[in-house]
Amino acid sequence: MDDDDRLHRFPVARFEQIYQRTKSITLFAGQLIRFIHAVIEKGEDLPPKVIHRSFVLFRFDESGYLDQKDKDTQMFDAAKMLEVHEGSDWDELYQMEYGEPHRWKPKESVLTQLQFAIMDKDSR
Repeated sequence: MDDDDRLHRFPVARFEQIYQRTKSITLFAGQLIRFIHAVIEKGEDLPPKVIHRSFVLFRFDESGYLDQKDKDTQMFDAAKMLEVHEGSDWDELYQMEYGEPHRWKPKESVLTQLQFAIMDKDSR
């Protein structure tokens, strides 16, 4: 998502290069970028359906690479959340402390754009 709440698509292979820090994006240099990760189920005669979505914040260094320190912090925090069993008394606290700092909450207009992008056969 850009600063004007416009959705930009990345192929999975490109995102993997970004995440593995083998590809830089100078446009993102020094910025905190909002990403949407969506898993879509496609049936032969059924419309595509979102079965999972997450809204993650990624920080980029001055060269346009995913910031290694931020990535390490996210991985550490994800491991901390796995220590707590879902439904336990600590689950909500761990989510707030270790998960929420790395996420963003989308506006309704963003969710609408996501749905249109999923339904658009030309953009898949």
